Amino acid sequence: MKKFSLALLTVVASFQLPAQTPFGQPEIINPANGMNIVSNTGQTFQSALSRTTTSRIPSLTGNSVPDAVKSPKSIIPEGEKSYYITSKDLIVEEDNSVFSLDQEAQRAAVLVKQGDDKVSLLCPFNLYPQHEDCYIDGVVDGDKMKFNLPVIIDEYGPFSFELSLYRFDPEEHTYLPVDDSENVLEVQIGENGALSIKTSDVTADEIDVNDESTFPEIVLGVTTNDLASGMILWFIYGTWNMEYTPIKLNTAPEGIIFEDWTLAQQNPEMKYSIPGWNRIAGVAIDGTDIYIKGISEYSEDSIIKGTIENGVATFSGIQAAGFCPKIDYFCYFLATSAILNGDSIEVLYDAIPLKLDMDMENKTMKSQNVMMWCVTNPETRSYLNMWFEPMWIANTPEHLNAPLEAPNLLGARNYSHLGSGYLLTYWIPNININGCVLDKSKMYYNIYFNGEILTLNKDNYPTLPENMTNIPADFNDGEYIANMMSDGMDIYGIYLQAENKEMYTTGVQSFYQGSDGVLYSSPLNLIDPGFYDSINGVYDDSGTAITEEFYTMDGVKVTNPTSGIYIRVIKMSDGSTKVDKVTR
Repeated sequence: MKKFSLALLTVVASFQLPAQTPFGQPEIINPANGMNIVSNTGQTFQSALSRTTTSRIPSLTGNSVPDAVKSPKSIIPEGEKSYYITSKDLIVEEDNSVFSLDQEAQRAAVLVKQGDDKVSLLCPFNLYPQHEDCYIDGVVDGDKMKFNLPVIIDEYGPFSFELSLYRFDPEEHTYLPVDDSENVLEVQIGENGALSIKTSDVTADEIDVNDESTFPEIVLGVTTNDLASGMILWFIYGTWNMEYTPIKLNTAPEGIIFEDWTLAQQNPEMKYSIPGWNRIAGVAIDGTDIYIKGISEYSEDSIIKGTIENGVATFSGIQAAGFCPKIDYFCYFLATSAILNGDSIEVLYDAIPLKLDMDMENKTMKSQNVMMWCVTNPETRSYLNMWFEPMWIANTPEHLNAPLEAPNLLGARNYSHLGSGYLLTYWIPNININGCVLDKSKMYYNIYFNGEILTLNKDNYPTLPENMTNIPADFNDGEYIANMMSDGMDIYGIYLQAENKEMYTTGVQSFYQGSDGVLYSSPLNLIDPGFYDSINGVYDDSGTAITEEFYTMDGVKVTNPTSGIYIRVIKMSDGSTKVDKVTR
């Protein structure tokens, strides 16, 4: 069953790239979004394709997959948009002719009215979390909307996914496409704009999955098809009863201007430890009304609305904030209280108003609440982003012209003994010490190799457009430099394959072209961490130690270390180098 829930993804300090050189396209889970999407049944989307199946049945309509209408992706049609919360009963083919029932609620839906009775409806099914937006086109006919099927709603490798009406075939013990003349989806228009799909009169309570005679005769469903031949590989699931409940979202007055403010964490200990990274969110004030737009990267156009009184902006504790197109769910804004116990946060989920103390002279707003961006509804306690004591800082020249936040070394691996090179992983935040998110097109960084700034020569790094000393922060060639994260939490993997010398120290320094000149971060120049996961690297005891050297955390060699924390570099008899962090 391809039905997904949300859980918090824990961010670990020792981030490590996959051990492959060069990168190609390493698959990295994004800790910045705070989201880990898993299947309720433990199945991933791809497991449905890996089942032992054969091409059982050709399309009975005569329409091979290439001939079916293919819906454009990632393009929301222009027109008047209406938003809905949906619920639907599902019949699922878990294995060959083995069925189960399910019920899916709280999925989001969008209907776009384009005039002249033309409408576009977001596909009723979302196959997997990376599914791109897919709209099917139809027309209004009295109190119904009609959509011609079949429609190819997505492609994945050699497979396509076809949305169609299907009739249960007792001889084949599965659902097969209806004839072309019948393949028209009708959506009933009800009171107050509510919509419904009903293809069979049977109720879920009347269905026995062990008795095919009780199955709904016709369903709106999806099949996995072979892209080349058009053969149906698998009936995935279908619905015969689906309800659309309208929902109203916040909007700002027409013509209002949003200014760029940075949303950040006040508490420095929580700055990057929970999934609510610094990001730009628009703020607009209209009399005593205040609007904040784009709190979460998952719904950039979503708006929360509050009121201002005596220098305090107050927002209702729960607001239906917006549509999240990446996963076809609605997002809800939730303000709550929490208790900070050491490294953990106990969230109370009490839906209290969010109060922001406004300092308009310094252009900042601060709160003592916890702010969350929830999925589906706040009662699920599943969220995409969370801010502990959030604050907003206006992106004014005074706030922007400040030194950059210092980079960190997250991991390093040594492949030089294989004739390869060094794989380094840095976190280079595109924010300054005030917390403001910076324009990455104006930001650069230098790599330090044994204390000197390194120039990447195009002769040795052929995918680079030119020799690079000052590397643009938004540059990514996928071979030697990979930028894998989002604003405020950028992780850079750098593969140094042509540096044919031993590395003792490595570092990075970022800088930004501000309105008042170039702004730098403090330089990071650390001892080579032993090419393990982090500077806390654990290593085995093979080989014999020949030499032992000590360095400060800033990379300065110390002959006679006294009390303090040092990095110890041990040269082994087998030629390897081992490094750990010690306290004297």
